[in-house]
Amino acid sequence: MEIDWSRSRLHFDTCNDHKPLEPPLAKKNVRKRDCCSTLILHGLYIFQGLKTNTGSLTVYTTPAGGIIDDLIVSATPDYLYIVSNAGCIKKDLAHVRANLAKWKDVELEVITDHALLAVQGPEAATVLSKVASCDMNSLKFMNTILCDVAGVPCRVTRCGYTGEDGVEISIPSAKAEDVVKALLASKDGEVKMAGLGARDTLRLEAGLCLY
Repeated sequence: MEIDWSRSRLHFDTCNDHKPLEPPLAKKNVRKRDCCSTLILHGLYIFQGLKTNTGSLTVYTTPAGGIIDDLIVSATPDYLYIVSNAGCIKKDLAHVRANLAKWKDVELEVITDHALLAVQGPEAATVLSKVASCDMNSLKFMNTILCDVAGVPCRVTRCGYTGEDGVEISIPSAKAEDVVKALLASKDGEVKMAGLGARDTLRLEAGLCLY
């Protein structure tokens, strides 16, 4: 069964979409010299102390303190890299744009030409280390880096909402299938595709909230 394979070996999790090669999440870059303070003031709560190339799970909030949606924010040397849920992208983008519109020195770039692939499981690092140009041993939890995966320029983040070790890979959509095929062909770990049922079961076992 997929869930047993996921626990013991390795699985692919395509996050919020049944179609693995369509972009399941929306990525955004927010640029500003003091963007952390600006975003906190306007309901996008992140940690001001994020070190370069590290990220955190956080939430979009209402003025009353309620939660609109969750997201991951990573601090790169030049901008904040935001990953939002595709199923909520309309309300998430509306929220961000409404708050950032008041700040002339903030630039929002929405990335729509990338797919997101999550490689999760105890063998994830072993498999990735053979096809990625980055050092998986030095890529710690919630660290992010730009590197090549199967010869394709990608962003690799050591994270995954499954309770397992793994990474999420942001891939140019036109090259996503090539990366998937390279990983499935790996001889360094038994790699299989897994569906949303396996992912959600792992989340429940780990005590993670389901949106």
